[in-house]
Amino acid sequence: AFPVALKSDGFAYYASATQMAARHYVGVYWPPGLSLVLTPWMVLFGTSQWITVLVSLMLFSGTCALAWLLANEIAGARAAGITVALLAAWPGYLTTIGIDSKETLLTLVLTAAMLLYWKASLPARTKWAFLMSAGMLAGYAALTQPACMLFAGVILGYELVRGTGMARALGRTAFFGLAMLLAILPWTYRNFSVTHRFILITVNGGSVFYRANNPLANASYSPEGAIHLPADVYEADKAGYREGKRWIVEHPAAFLALAVRKQIGYLGDDGIGVYETLERDRKPPLVLYAAAKAACSGYWFALWCLLIMGAPALFRSDDWWKWYGLCFLPVLYQWLIDSVFESGSRHHLADVAFLAILVAFAMVRLKKSGDAIGTHP
Repeated sequence: AFPVALKSDGFAYYASATQMAARHYVGVYWPPGLSLVLTPWMVLFGTSQWITVLVSLMLFSGTCALAWLLANEIAGARAAGITVALLAAWPGYLTTIGIDSKETLLTLVLTAAMLLYWKASLPARTKWAFLMSAGMLAGYAALTQPACMLFAGVILGYELVRGTGMARALGRTAFFGLAMLLAILPWTYRNFSVTHRFILITVNGGSVFYRANNPLANASYSPEGAIHLPADVYEADKAGYREGKRWIVEHPAAFLALAVRKQIGYLGDDGIGVYETLERDRKPPLVLYAAAKAACSGYWFALWCLLIMGAPALFRSDDWWKWYGLCFLPVLYQWLIDSVFESGSRHHLADVAFLAILVAFAMVRLKKSGDAIGTHP
């Protein structure tokens, strides 16, 4: 309904995919995950922009299916139905379809990874295959968003809250991390063959880290920091980490205050899709944009209100470790990453399936609590 010209990150992933399809991509700055998904479709059907919309729609549908499966496994069919209804009606999520957002891919990959890890936690002869598959999917998430490289920490947290012994928890986490590395290494080898340098995934981490931690940082995206980093991307990567760490050590109070602002930015609203679709580089009618933004943020705050209301009932359940380990810890992980690196509301879009499951779980528990109260005088 509102076709938009791709901009910023979305255009970069699209451009990378077109170069991959033509077999002359030599870049190492942008993470390749989304572009690698787009490339086969471009090889088959050309490099038209409608490919990005088609892929986004398939990722959206796949995420709904995976979220239903995960919710059904840990909370039952009723919660699974509510989960999919929440996702299907989520305005902030729907409005990312046309902007080539890597978060649509991250949502699917991370949901699939946690579903497979749940399968690996069950008694079965194939549990190690599930564990390997979950780790490799998390590795692909890191290829899509390098901030996911420490995602094995979520797995360790899940194992600990479910009562796994420390030795076994560390062993399973190490196996998961190894599987992640196996998924990443082919791209690392590709980077070495192109640049003759060891680059695990990308070379943009240092510049992002410094722009997020310097005297001019605003908790969200900024084009430059207080110091101009070298024009060479490899030197800028090293200098960015060095200068960012120096500023944090020398200004700990300012860093903590900035971290709070980043956390607010991460959870503050859910209107990035509407902004990219209707507002950016356009002059939409004020009523149209305000209504769309209000619908997105209203839905977002309503979900959090439901989740907060249901939190006591969630923690009273005997199987609280399921939703906490499989759905809440991934959200907490990204919240912590956003407290240090560049933040923004688009980052929580990678966790919308987990948030929908949490809200659905809370709604089911609230209903059960209400029924239990109603049966006693």
